[in-house]
Amino acid sequence: MIDLSSEGLVTANCINMAAGILLNDLGLPNYFFENITKASLKHLLGSIASSIAVQDGRVALVGRVAHIDFDLAHGNDVQRVRIATHETRDNMENVIEGLISGHRREYYYGKENGYYTYIIRPETVDDYTKNEFKASRFLFNLAGDYTATPEPTRKRYEKFLTDAKASVTPRVEASNLPDTGETRFMFNSDFASPQIPIFRQLFKDRGLTLMRAYWDGSSVPSSICSLYIRGEIPRTVNAEIINDIRGFLAFGINPVTECYVQGKLSFKEMLFAGNAIDFTRMFIFADGEASTDRQIMSRLGGRAYEDAFAHRVHNANRAAFNGGMIQSAAMAHPDLIQFLYAVFEQRFDPARASKGAKQDLVEKQEAFKRLLDSRFMGFDLGRQLFLFMSRLVFSTLKTNFYTPEKRSFSFQLDKGVLDPLVCSSPVFSIIFVNGHYACGIHMGAGHISRGGLELLNIT
Repeated sequence: MIDLSSEGLVTANCINMAAGILLNDLGLPNYFFENITKASLKHLLGSIASSIAVQDGRVALVGRVAHIDFDLAHGNDVQRVRIATHETRDNMENVIEGLISGHRREYYYGKENGYYTYIIRPETVDDYTKNEFKASRFLFNLAGDYTATPEPTRKRYEKFLTDAKASVTPRVEASNLPDTGETRFMFNSDFASPQIPIFRQLFKDRGLTLMRAYWDGSSVPSSICSLYIRGEIPRTVNAEIINDIRGFLAFGINPVTECYVQGKLSFKEMLFAGNAIDFTRMFIFADGEASTDRQIMSRLGGRAYEDAFAHRVHNANRAAFNGGMIQSAAMAHPDLIQFLYAVFEQRFDPARASKGAKQDLVEKQEAFKRLLDSRFMGFDLGRQLFLFMSRLVFSTLKTNFYTPEKRSFSFQLDKGVLDPLVCSSPVFSIIFVNGHYACGIHMGAGHISRGGLELLNIT
């Protein structure tokens, strides 16, 4: 404080108020202060002091406290600290998303004043060789703060990584922590970015608050994520959260997650929407012109001409219904997604007491068509798109959507999802598999599949 005030840029009173915010309002752990250097602390206090004001009789941060970069003691690498208020949080997270991929990172929430702190450490797994991970498979062994990481924490991470690698499905652990009055959730995260808004909303849906979170890179191409919630969580709620995290780990991330964060879709509706978008992108064809196309094909002289015509029709469908259009349409009409999911849930959720009679499903299907007719007057492509998307609901025979433990989502479909021009051979079964790592289709010719046709789109 003396050094800063002697520079004449901020007063000692401002620095003292900044110290109060740093110590009491940001939710930072004790070890942060135990390991920070004097020069770094000076820089951090100066940045906070230049961003405070008195509002309603109390000292508060205003705007965003950005670009707080300071040198670490062990080299020239730069550790980044970002602090945001509730008003600037979303913009801040959009800005730093490109900075944090592959890095160790920490997140803290000061609930009393609504401050969000992000710490981005400079080191990544790619900075080291495999041989350097022999002592420990985690970056904290090589980044200069191994001794600062408590031994129980190091052992917990090592054990979890061992258990996660042995597990076929994504492993999620929950632990009650009486010493800190928190509940911790741990899982192996393969996401390019932390997905903080999703997890924050997931807990908020149940009246809970994400207080802090850590992502520590390991020698495997992923990071162990630990999320901390204030208070002890009832066992039933605990199980629901674990199942939701498992579902999200199996999910192919796409922009439809924004609809969930904005409150336009529920969590389950978001998972359904992502799968419906990918299903439509993989299968869609212009059904309204199919009969005309078949008549044209019947008059062609030879299989080569038929294949060439089918190929051209298929490419025309792909051009008309491109992935960006399907994505944008789904996000622009969340109420249509909600309609479809309600029927899907009625059909396949084992918790539902009634699955609905066949006539009821037919009536829902007709009601959806009428809704599309009124919604997309003059825009037939939009109508065709959602009408085809509804086949994920009405053409699915079986699904693992509601199975808690899975590596990806799978749907067994009837042959009505296939373009008859392109797939003219008999098909016994169609399996659509969609997940975090890949999207694929398997078509079998009989009860016992001997290879079949597999189409993969690696994500």
